[in-house]
Amino acid sequence: MSVGEEKSLKSIQKQRTARGWLGLYHSYYKRKGFYRFLYTKGAKSSVILIVILTLLWFAEKHIVHTEDIFANFIKNIEDWKVLVFYTLSEIGFGVIPPDFFIVWAEKFSRPFLMVTFLALISYFASFISYYMGSVLRRINFINRFVIDKFSRHFDKVRQWGGVLIIFTALFPLPFSIFNIIAGMLGFPFDMFWKFALARIPRFYIYALILFRIF
Repeated sequence: MSVGEEKSLKSIQKQRTARGWLGLYHSYYKRKGFYRFLYTKGAKSSVILIVILTLLWFAEKHIVHTEDIFANFIKNIEDWKVLVFYTLSEIGFGVIPPDFFIVWAEKFSRPFLMVTFLALISYFASFISYYMGSVLRRINFINRFVIDKFSRHFDKVRQWGGVLIIFTALFPLPFSIFNIIAGMLGFPFDMFWKFALARIPRFYIYALILFRIF
């Protein structure tokens, strides 16, 4: 067998192996209901987002300039305080959606630079949330309370792992809660930080949409 034929054979074997693994993952996620979850949650999140954006667009065009509402709301708050509040929100339970802060970023002379900064804060905040979960699992009564309160989320992270982290990073879902749960379950950090990278492009995608509205 020539060198070229040997390389070709190895390439075919790798492709078959890759297809085999993909087939196994597909069967597993289908059996565990991930695609159904992806469809229902993704569709629901998309509908909610479209409705909110439509209402904001309508208000912007026919009622009041929505950017003035945001400006008036935070005009007396220093930028660093807004960033601190945003960081705490991203570490904790994501009380304030990051989309409001993306709109706030448009006031800067280089808004996409601030969007990048917000994206990086959210990404690195996920590390803190993860380690919070690692600490919380060692405190029995807190561990039991969180497991009881978010039992369905725990089951989903156990079943779907990294794919779920990517999904929550991209869609308007409680990203920080799933990061805490991943830490509590001992999800491997060397895999976690790679999956969490999906959080960064989310900010650019949403900024492109929101900046057109506001």
